Amino acid sequence: MHNSNVSVEKNVGGIVVGDNTHVTNNINKYDQDFLEIPLEKYGLGISPSQQLIDEMINIICHHRMLILGGSNDIDKVGIARNFAWHLSNHLQKEYSSSDSFEVEAKEWQRGSELLNFYQILEQTETRTIFVLTRVRFQDIDYDLSLIQKAAADSNHYVIFATDEPRAVWGLTDTIGDFWKDLEVDGLYKKDDLSKELKDQLKQLPWSLPDKISIESIAEKLKTPDKIYKFVELLSTEKEPLNPEEIDQLINLAQDNKKILERWFNNVLQPREKLIALGLNFFDGLFEDQCLVAIGQLADHEWYRRDSSLCALDHCDLQPFHNFFRPVEVKNDRQKRIESWLPEQRLELFKIAWNTYRQRIYAALPVLVKLVKTSVKRGVSRKKDTSGIPVGQQLYGSLGEKTRRYPLRTAISGAISDIGLIDTDVVKETLLRLATYGEEGVTALGVQAVAARAMARWHKLEQKEQLLQTIRYLYQENFSGIEENKKNKLKQNVRATIALTISYAAKSDPPGKLTEGFQEWLIKLLSDNHNSLVLERFRDQILRMLIPQHLFQLQEVLCTLVQREYGKISEDLTEKIISEFKSAYYNNHAYEVLDILEQWHTKCEQCEIQYPVEKPQITSRERLLITVVKTYGEIQDKKVLKQLYRLLTIEEDPDVREEAIEVLCQWIEEAFQQIISVLPNFLPSLFEELDKYEQLRVSEEIINIFESGYHTNHAAEVLDILEQWHTKCEQCEIQYPVEEPQITSRNQLLITVVQTYGEIQDEKVIDPLYRILTIEEHPDVREKAIEVLCQWIEEDFQQIKHFFPNLFKKLNKYEKSQVFETLPESYWEEEGLSVWTLQRFVIQLDTKFRVFMEQGLRPSATLRERSWEQGRGKLEEGSRKRENNPVYLIVIQTAVPVIGILLVASSIFSPSNKQQGKCFVVYRTKNYLPVRDYPDLNHPQKEQFKNGQQVTAIGKPNSGFYKITAPIKGWVAANYLKECQ
Repeated sequence: MHNSNVSVEKNVGGIVVGDNTHVTNNINKYDQDFLEIPLEKYGLGISPSQQLIDEMINIICHHRMLILGGSNDIDKVGIARNFAWHLSNHLQKEYSSSDSFEVEAKEWQRGSELLNFYQILEQTETRTIFVLTRVRFQDIDYDLSLIQKAAADSNHYVIFATDEPRAVWGLTDTIGDFWKDLEVDGLYKKDDLSKELKDQLKQLPWSLPDKISIESIAEKLKTPDKIYKFVELLSTEKEPLNPEEIDQLINLAQDNKKILERWFNNVLQPREKLIALGLNFFDGLFEDQCLVAIGQLADHEWYRRDSSLCALDHCDLQPFHNFFRPVEVKNDRQKRIESWLPEQRLELFKIAWNTYRQRIYAALPVLVKLVKTSVKRGVSRKKDTSGIPVGQQLYGSLGEKTRRYPLRTAISGAISDIGLIDTDVVKETLLRLATYGEEGVTALGVQAVAARAMARWHKLEQKEQLLQTIRYLYQENFSGIEENKKNKLKQNVRATIALTISYAAKSDPPGKLTEGFQEWLIKLLSDNHNSLVLERFRDQILRMLIPQHLFQLQEVLCTLVQREYGKISEDLTEKIISEFKSAYYNNHAYEVLDILEQWHTKCEQCEIQYPVEKPQITSRERLLITVVKTYGEIQDKKVLKQLYRLLTIEEDPDVREEAIEVLCQWIEEAFQQIISVLPNFLPSLFEELDKYEQLRVSEEIINIFESGYHTNHAAEVLDILEQWHTKCEQCEIQYPVEEPQITSRNQLLITVVQTYGEIQDEKVIDPLYRILTIEEHPDVREKAIEVLCQWIEEDFQQIKHFFPNLFKKLNKYEKSQVFETLPESYWEEEGLSVWTLQRFVIQLDTKFRVFMEQGLRPSATLRERSWEQGRGKLEEGSRKRENNPVYLIVIQTAVPVIGILLVASSIFSPSNKQQGKCFVVYRTKNYLPVRDYPDLNHPQKEQFKNGQQVTAIGKPNSGFYKITAPIKGWVAANYLKECQ
């Protein structure tokens, strides 16, 4: 069964233009499509048998949906409303123990666009019984499954009443247990019918012959609505009838068309016939709205033919209630007038055509005027010659949604039915509506009336009639009109034609787009970049057609994407991508992927030569970027290979940039979907990316892995990192003499290292140790050191126990970097005491060592200046101290802290003539060779001769001592003082 899922966008059918000139979206127009109904009113009168009621309650409670089909001789509209009352009572009893129980009932206004009904269900909070009568399968986008699911999930109930057979709805005997065929026989209890007939006959001035049994008449009529029509026929007879005449009326009451014809031709007076025609034009409007609208017809055209039509009131509508019945609206003092019989409006126009044709002709210009006025502001204040606010009654107050749109819907249906009788009669009317487009007034509401009127012919299988009228409108040349105005009129007409095609195509079953519709759409798109047509595509047409005819519309979509339409191009592309995404996740994945594959291949087959300067965005690149963006919105691992394929072959920088952006967005938003394919996918992908692209993807990977690790994906993240780590180690690398390059392998390993740093968990210390032990590439090691230093600064306690082993794997320069990051607490815990030694000395020496490690040789002037500045600061600090203190650094750890040794030996040597003395005491288990201290000058090297077994080496004035025996800090201090 077909499913559709379209985003909430602007809705042609739901245009609310005029005092509130904003175009509303589907959910906002909910109030005008559905009106709350007073269920208590529908519990009056006769109900179907209790057995049938119980059966239907079981169906809807189980499936949350019920479709009433079967014989069209049954008043399924009335039965649907009556059943809603029974269902409400059943729910009230079932949930009587719940204090919070609440249920509402809302009915669809027939003729309005029912787009995204399932979304209305999802967004309605209060438990609601939705009643939709005389609904067609196409009205709900040929979809039942989404509606049923939404009703169940949102705790609602949906009752459909349709005149279409079960087969049209695509239901078989095994699918659709929510379908109930209603049959006339046995629908109502005989006793109830007999009682109702007796009550109705009391209104007659005469009685039936004694030979005629009321029970037998009721049994023949079978339904309450037939009883009402039979009694209506009897009421027109001034004298009692014989049994034969009564039988004729019984048979007549069974034939809807004949009884309607008899009623109009034989029962109604001339004045009443015009009122009946007026009600036929405005079927579905409120009572007062109908009266004012008929008054507009009388004032403009009908009055001079029949002055009795002036000053109509509600009492004038009572004789028509059997064919135009008043329907209660909850919380509103007004009633809506709706036709009783199926297709009654068309049939009544046909009946009146031969005798009242001129009246119907004369009404058309008035209908056009009413439609145009309905989209304007301020018209609710309009009054007639008597001062009555007819504008308020006809169009409603500012911001009201329940009068303007139904007025346009009724007029559109009336024009459509008249066109079915004689198309030529309505062509000029359609043209006047199609050309409408006053400055500052939204034209869509007016043009949609013409579009829906014509599209309805297609629904009724009058395709040729539709196409002939479209050709008539398209070929209109507007001769005699100045060029600028002529072009504007043509734009409006073509926009109306585009709407007409989309409305008509929407009534085609899914995947069965009528031949010729796509050609018309492409023709309109190639028509000098008509901006109004493009707006219609963006705001209405794509949303209506893609869910049902995606695959057949691919040429139209390709045209929209490839062509440059200025500012609106980006909007069109985004709209197409959005609809592709909706279609993909609603049973159209195959079609979407097929179209994208065709577009992708089409772009690859184009031979492109890029200029030296930045390439321009061509139609090929626009199409390919759309493909890439759609891949990103789909976010299914099935299309990862398509992204890989594109990044392997494509050279255009704009396309590649968009692909990288999509990939990064995908990694962030759809991590769970693609985590299983990342281990093999990303290493292969890195090989196809340049350095900048690798960095961009790497950054996103690090962020999402950190988030995933600290949520619910720690095991998966560690597993992927381990696989990447192993893959990198297995690569055989030979570094050149010159500076090593960053390859895809190195960037991947850097990504692993940086992720370890962001995770900062004991579980990743071993992998970090492994990198510092094995890895030789300087960039990778540099990142590892950065990670180690960052970890030390942010959470040293976590890594402290592993620090000595990590430290052993560093070279001299890496050790100095780490040394500067260690916190003061570490020195105290490890037995290192620093007495009155300024930290700036270490910082100064660091800068100098960075030059030396990088192979740079600063000029003597710069070097001397640096050291002189350091000495000056130290001397200034020393002069402020009293008694020429002795600077003592005692290190009682096996960690070779190179920085302090170098600084102390350089700054505090006798040649510097410091007023104070500095002694560094350093304990180690093993002697260190001289080559481990290359930066020491020659006199200091003598102090590091291998194999000397003495407690201390050096002289008291040398500024440097090395202690080999384990001693405490205070012992070293006393010893050095004695030496001094």
